[in-house]
Amino acid sequence: MIEPAGQSLAAQLAHMTVQRLYLGRLAIVPSADIGGLIALLTQQPKQERDNFLLTRLGQIFALPPAAERTAGDGSDCAVDIFLSARGGSYGDLTLGPIGLPLLLRTKIELRARLYRLDADKTLQTYLVTERTGWGEYLQKFSARSYFRSRPVFDLVEMDTLLNRASHRLLKSLVRSGCI
Repeated sequence: MIEPAGQSLAAQLAHMTVQRLYLGRLAIVPSADIGGLIALLTQQPKQERDNFLLTRLGQIFALPPAAERTAGDGSDCAVDIFLSARGGSYGDLTLGPIGLPLLLRTKIELRARLYRLDADKTLQTYLVTERTGWGEYLQKFSARSYFRSRPVFDLVEMDTLLNRASHRLLKSLVRSGCI
């Protein structure tokens, strides 16, 4: 068996430090785009939806809490995750005799900050956004949602978007080398 020049794989693995990842904060934040402002003005607060999404986010990122870390070396990391969600809605902007339709697709946005626990030094920040496609949005649009007897997208569809966004965020965290 021929070994490459330099250290063997076993020697390299012996010198590696294992980084542990902890969960810092999970929080719901308002959307910072114009669609979030329009949704804020046209919709009632969605406390039930936000609580559901925050609980699901905690289940997806089932990491030990950073506050419960007892001791570790300088390589331990934590991740803070901030979620902003917008349910699909519609409305119109009336300017005198002219009315413009406003269609807002469902959107989940995850912002994350990966940092070293000992130094509280930010290593990297991430932004992941998932939206429903226009085809799916228009397919879900119905007379019931037009008369606002039910939302265009319910918690099942929001959960699907959250899972997709979380999967993309996890892939980014793995690529960073801290997991």
